[in-house]
Amino acid sequence: MQSVEIIRTAWGIPSGIQIDRLYDWGQLHRRAFAKALYEETIGRVATLIRGKTRAPLDDLTAQQAARYAQFLRQVPWYEWNFKQDAAVITDRATDAFRDRERRFAVGLEYKVKSAYCEVIAAAVANMEPDALRLRMIVNGLSGADLALFDDVDVIATRPEGIEIETPRYRALTGLLMQWAQAGGNFIEIAGNDDILFTVTSEDLHLDEALHSFKRQGYHDSRHLILLPVTQLAEALRGLEKRGLTLEHIHDYYGLDCVGPRRLVWVDFTPTCRDVLRRRRARGCGIVSKRRVHFQTAREYGHFRHW
Repeated sequence: MQSVEIIRTAWGIPSGIQIDRLYDWGQLHRRAFAKALYEETIGRVATLIRGKTRAPLDDLTAQQAARYAQFLRQVPWYEWNFKQDAAVITDRATDAFRDRERRFAVGLEYKVKSAYCEVIAAAVANMEPDALRLRMIVNGLSGADLALFDDVDVIATRPEGIEIETPRYRALTGLLMQWAQAGGNFIEIAGNDDILFTVTSEDLHLDEALHSFKRQGYHDSRHLILLPVTQLAEALRGLEKRGLTLEHIHDYYGLDCVGPRRLVWVDFTPTCRDVLRRRRARGCGIVSKRRVHFQTAREYGHFRHW
């Protein structure tokens, strides 16, 4: 909590703005490096001793990783039950050398993450929980068309379009692509003027990308593209012709850089969202959170550290 208040003071973030998460990418990179170093040394030796036949825990940990990846599409990572996964690994381990090595390495990793999750849960206990849904305005499609989609609620019909409430994260990425292909256009998404999305392609660079870099383990590159919300639908409709594959649309309420490798994710409290809705009702439009609260030349600098 102390680091949150330091950031609030240093950046002049008003008390009405909820600091939702802090991401220390430097720490994440260090943990990933340590794991990779282990797997490429001791882990690789264990697979050589094992031979070509996979050990039971090889298959189990692969299944756990797949379920975890699916979980992350909609839910914060620290809500995953690592303690349960560690217990299952212990129960199913055989006396084979590879299983004993996996039980030690992966089991220890899960136990450390489980303890870290408890620390994070305690730190965010007094914060507003992550919003799993957002509101947006769409035109080009009728309210009846939009209501056919699962987990989408039609809120109201406005002069600029249909106001709806949708799930966030991965589910929203799929919905936005479907609506764009059906002829829909996006006027506003959670109060943002601009929106970031990522695509992959065999091209090393895209002219409009904020940043492009090769994906580890793949033969393609990831490109980060930022554009006005009102241009998103047309951009999505043109991806296939350009040989681009949509990866993810980032529906963050606000995102900015604090230091070279630390990000702050800010979210408006319900009170602030009500203020925005009243402004819209008066014809004032939606205020850009980033421009109002984070006027800095370092905007988007954090993408260069991904």
